Amino acid sequence: MNRTLLLSLTTAIPLATALAQSTDSLQSAVEKALRPAVWSGVPSTFKDIHASVLNGVVTLTGSVNIYSTKFDAERAVSRIAGVRGIQDDIQVAGPEVSDALLQSRIEHRVRTKAISVTVHNGVVDLVGQHVDPLSASAALSTAANTPGVQGIVDRISVTPWGPEVGSMPYTVSSLP
Repeated sequence: MNRTLLLSLTTAIPLATALAQSTDSLQSAVEKALRPAVWSGVPSTFKDIHASVLNGVVTLTGSVNIYSTKFDAERAVSRIAGVRGIQDDIQVAGPEVSDALLQSRIEHRVRTKAISVTVHNGVVDLVGQHVDPLSASAALSTAANTPGVQGIVDRISVTPWGPEVGSMPYTVSSLP
């Protein structure tokens, strides 16, 4: 029985050490992804975001002024090898804007009738059927970069080139 306990301890200690090293290296990789090199001269858009790692799950905390920064931080961390999950607790602390004003601003900037916009408590709901990829991407980017947006629900169904599948509904010169 003592032999079994000794064998268990000798295999458990290296495993615990490997997990700790793995967590430390993952923590280091996450911090690197969220902080540009000091010598680069690029100011960090993630300066108020903090990260912790436990068992491969990264918890992001802090606050940002605009929703797109929150989205970009999560995307940067999700690309790191070894990340098993992300708990995004980042708060959007930008200006308070009424739902009606947010909806009006986003509708004005979304240049297609194929996407409807509604806003409730700062969360933008984008809905559309048979929307071309460029219009869908532009609508999502517009919402993410509009001050006051707290979240986005993407319910846009993308079709390669809109209702006329196989044909481009616009020319390059007509793009905004």
